[in-house]
Amino acid sequence: MDSINKLRDTMASHGRVSIVDVMGRNCGDIAVHAGIAAGAEAILIPEMKKTDTQWLDYIVQKLRTSFARGKKYGIIVMAEGVYVPDKMKHFTADYIASWLNANPTAVGHRVDARGCVIGHVQRGGSPTASDRILAARMGEEAVNLLREHVGGKCVGIVKNHIVSVEIEKALSMKRRVDKHMIELADILAR
Repeated sequence: MDSINKLRDTMASHGRVSIVDVMGRNCGDIAVHAGIAAGAEAILIPEMKKTDTQWLDYIVQKLRTSFARGKKYGIIVMAEGVYVPDKMKHFTADYIASWLNANPTAVGHRVDARGCVIGHVQRGGSPTASDRILAARMGEEAVNLLREHVGGKCVGIVKNHIVSVEIEKALSMKRRVDKHMIELADILAR
């Protein structure tokens, strides 16, 4: 979020659109949470299967709505794992920026779009207060399991409750997208 906030200052002062590539090869949670927290117009995640045309239409619709409200810049957050069949190596933040720049009538006027990959620098930095609290809560559960001589489990969080699950079961679980968070992102981007 800090990186996106810094980008926003530049995008706002120059009237640009930034497509921000964040970590998330198989999971779009970072993109969703960072996008909501930073006020992104659109969020692209790997769990939502779309063609390149569908993604571009989605982005255009979001930017048109934002520009119609008088906003002069835009932030699009994209998880690195957004996969488009047959275009995996080409559907990147730079590809989207190039497409927006080459199609000025798509959003109603010419935009200056830029791709930015911040996934490479996201791994560094200090944990937030909520990161530290979550680590303490999960650590407490892990220690309690050890005291009870319970092994073969991993600790996680479900709906803000700390849980422990057999490792095999956890590895076989299919991850689901929190549809409410996606809906919230769409509401806030209006």
